[in-house]
Amino acid sequence: MQWHKDRFYDLIYDIPKRSLRFPVVLPKVPQAMYEDFKKFVASRQAAEMLEHRRIDPKKIRISCSLKNGNISLLFVVKNGDFEYATQKLINLMHEVFMVFLRDGLYYEYMIETFDLDRDQMV
Repeated sequence: MQWHKDRFYDLIYDIPKRSLRFPVVLPKVPQAMYEDFKKFVASRQAAEMLEHRRIDPKKIRISCSLKNGNISLLFVVKNGDFEYATQKLINLMHEVFMVFLRDGLYYEYMIETFDLDRDQMV
């Protein structure tokens, strides 16, 4: 699918495995950034997160991995509610770009990796 900053993303929907997966969420990621990414994702399932923004850990198991510098994201749907999982996955991806990258320590990474015009990012 064509999405953030007109880039193409693969989304793998695997019914037998009850999963949704983005094989590459962010490319060319250093290890320290990956560690921060995992913490960010985990925070989205924390009890402190507002309920409407929280990803219910009773409904979805989230895992991330780093392979060849690329972060992948996997949602395993525990209760068969793929509609809920899809909505939460889209919301999380949006927050990755609008919160984790844009408001966090990785603004420069976002500008460089996605070849963005710094003057248009205001």
